[in-house]
Amino acid sequence: MPGKNTAVARCRRQPGALATAGRRFTSCIMPNPVCQVSRASILFGLLPPAHGVCDNDMTRVLSFGRTVIRQR
Repeated sequence: MPGKNTAVARCRRQPGALATAGRRFTSCIMPNPVCQVSRASILFGLLPPAHGVCDNDMTRVLSFGRTVIRQR
């Protein structure tokens, strides 16, 4: 199906698929204790001052044309 995330669909059918194919981090340091800020850092590969997400406000949309890691 166009637009369907097949990786997510595959993981829903096989719950261990993501863990098997992905990476496991037994020790890591997040750049910020706030969830959205940390997720943005993972997706953009940048520290919080560089990507501009500073809180859990999900109403704000990042309008600058950055490429997230998933798109690379």
